[in-house]
Amino acid sequence: MPKLKDLLYPREQLARTEDLVEAHAMLGACHCDTGQREDAKSEFEHVLQLDPEQRPRELLFSSCALSAFNETRADRAAAAKRDADLRAAADAKERYEAALRSLVVYRDQPYIFNYLPGGAGQFMEKRTLPGLLFATGEGLTLGISGGIWLYLVGKYGITSHNVAPRRWTARSPAPGDRDRCGHRLHPDSTSVA
Repeated sequence: MPKLKDLLYPREQLARTEDLVEAHAMLGACHCDTGQREDAKSEFEHVLQLDPEQRPRELLFSSCALSAFNETRADRAAAAKRDADLRAAADAKERYEAALRSLVVYRDQPYIFNYLPGGAGQFMEKRTLPGLLFATGEGLTLGISGGIWLYLVGKYGITSHNVAPRRWTARSPAPGDRDRCGHRLHPDSTSVA
């Protein structure tokens, strides 16, 4: 056991990964057989970090070492599942927060407010600049229309006497007039062409 510790601690003296895996596994088995189960599990943790697919050889390790190794593997699997669940929960939370940030919330108000003049709907939504632009545009339009109406009323009056009324007169058919079908329209005519 001291030689294995010298190979691994404080600095690893082995270059190949397979040798490191084997040394940590043997040191873990030694710790387990001497009753130091937590130290054994720590060594088996190093083994699984270096080679996650590592399986202990049953003929070389005691049942205590095999049990500690399998416990370490189960603990790592549980920790990996817990970490994956935490990552999934963090990702779901991030997606949820991103969705909340992207939401546009509209205030529920009666639809009739959309038809109020002067940009009233804009002011209700606390959008002052568009409301002012709407109000100014509608005010200018109202002023110009009113000015034109006043000008025309001043010039021609409400009922104009300056325009001659149109008189509709019907003229009697003259001799020789025909309809679209070629029939004579004059009443004195007795023959049909």
